[in-house]
Parts: sequence; C-alpha cells; structure tokens
Amino acid sequence: MKLIHALIGVALTAAISQADISYTPVTVGATESAAKLYNFLAVNYGSKTVSGIQTGELNFTGNITEQPDLKSVDSVSNKFPALVGFDFLFANGKNANDNWYKEYTNKTISLAVELWKNGGIPAFSWHWKDPSDSVDAFYVQGAAESYTTFDFTKAFKTGTTEWDTTTDTYKQIVADIDEISALFKTLQDSGAAAIFRPLHECGGAWFWWNTKPAAYYAALYRLIYTRITETGNIKNLVWVWNPQTPIFNQAEWNPGSTYYDVISVDIYNTAFNYESNASAFKNMVTNFGTGKIFALSENGPIPDASLMQADSAIWAWYMPWYQSWSGNFVSQTKNTVWKANL
Repeated sequence: MKLIHALIGVALTAAISQADISYTPVTVGATESAAKLYNFLAVNYGSKTVSGIQTGELNFTGNITEQPDLKSVDSVSNKFPALVGFDFLFANGKNANDNWYKEYTNKTISLAVELWKNGGIPAFSWHWKDPSDSVDAFYVQGAAESYTTFDFTKAFKTGTTEWDTTTDTYKQIVADIDEISALFKTLQDSGAAAIFRPLHECGGAWFWWNTKPAAYYAALYRLIYTRITETGNIKNLVWVWNPQTPIFNQAEWNPGSTYYDVISVDIYNTAFNYESNASAFKNMVTNFGTGKIFALSENGPIPDASLMQADSAIWAWYMPWYQSWSGNFVSQTKNTVWKANL
C-alpha cells in the first residue's frame, strides 16, 4: 500500500510556536495507539500536512484501497492519502437497524482497522440522526427537504445546562452515544486509534445540535466526551472541536480545552482555488491561541503546500469531501496539483 505517502513536506519553520502544543492527548489514560497518533500530529504540526479524503460510497466487499474515494485520489496522484474520513451517518436513527445501514456502519469499522494496520489514520465524523427516531434526518427545517425538529434542550433542567437524566430526551441522547461507544470499542480492542469530530460545524444553522443557544451545545459536546471516555471507557480517540468561522470569537460555544485535542474548520473554496486559507488560520490563532493543533477538516480543492508555507498557515491535515455520491470534490483539484502536493 502507498498510504505512507501521507505527509506533504513543507517549511521546517513552524507556523506557530510548537512549545505551546501539548505532546500528549487530553484523554486521561489514552491508549498507546491514541498517544502515538496524537504525538505524530503534534510533532509534525507546523512543518508537515497530512493528506486526507472523506469516504461516501463504500465497496462492501473491497479492501481499503478498493474504496471508490481512495481510488479517485490514487487515479489522479498515483498515491493514496493516509488520512481517511468515515461517517457514522447510518449508525443511529430510525432506520439504523436496516441491513444496508448496519452493513455500511460495520464496514467503516473494519476499514478503519485495516487502514490503521497499514499505517493510515481513520477520522470519524457523525451526522447524528434524530435521537428520538421520529425521522431519519439530521438537518433542521429549511436546510433540507427531510428534517428533524428534535429539541435536545428538553434534556436539561429548566433554565440550566444541568442534565435531567430522568427525561426521555436525555435517555435517547445517551442511548445513541453509547451505540457510538460500542463501535469505538471494537476499534479500540483491535489496537487501532482514530480521530473523532462530534457535533461538527459548530455554530452552523443546519444541524439540530447547532440551532440552540451556545451553552447548550457546549454541554452536549462535554456529555459526548465524558460518556464515551468515562462511561464507555473509550481511550483510543483524538478529539476534535469543529467551530465555524463566524463564531470563532464567541467563547460560549467552546466546550473547554480539556475536552478536545484539535480545533478544525471546514472551508469550501471554489473549484481550483488552492489558497492556504491563511485568514481563517490567523483568525484561529487570534481567538484560540497557539495551544492547540489546527486542521482543515473539510474542504473542496486542496490547499497548496507552497502557499501554506508562504502564508505561515500550515494545517495539520486537510480532507476533501467525497468524490462519490456525486460529490465530485476530488475533481475540484487539478491532477497536476494533486501530484505536486501528495
């Protein structure tokens, strides 16, 4: 496999002071694999960028290099990216027990194990379907034709951000979180580690977890973290908090620096725009300081390594969204740019 071609060589001069970065993950008692993964990211941060790709369509009978989105990158660069994004899109919700949904979810785990054993890095997102199982949707009204009206704030004691564990809403939420813990337990038992980005695109107005006041979002993020790491005893994850640019300066959205290792942002430039996204990077430094790793967790065209170097905006990784399912995001970067940057 060519997954070892993960790193883009860029400037040896760090974009920020690496002395501010911890070299151990926030999770107490992290597994050896998680500690090594986080340390790898921390050591290379500011000098090298890990290349990635998000998966959409999966080949249920194929190995990791036979997955459509990885093949798309290989076809234009003759290399496979080392970081591969998976999604718990079908792990919860009204239809989660349908055979195809279960097969998709189980395949993400088996592929993540295979990827890890071959030197790659699994990265999980979670498009969390309505925890009440009323509809098979995660968008809110106005964001998509299929939407949910699930109100997670009904799980709090009135007027507070303290959880009311007797409510049906709370029980529905933790049941879903526990299902995700069980999936990560399989990964942990295999010896693999992974990156996990829950409640992504914080501050956006399209997912049910982002449309309530910020303090409730932050409490939900902390619940996911503690439920997985403490109740589930899952210690093999590198945690990512993923705010959107408009709320960088709104501290109330931040769940707290002890709950995540990495801060990431999603930026979709127009096709063939390979800018470094330095303005976002510098905005993150201004608002979050230099104590965390910064990553580009979703993007269209890839940022050019020479521009990242010139702008002192060297992301820990980038991850174009999928080519499959008519996404066509790999095609937003010219073949010559792929080859020059992988």
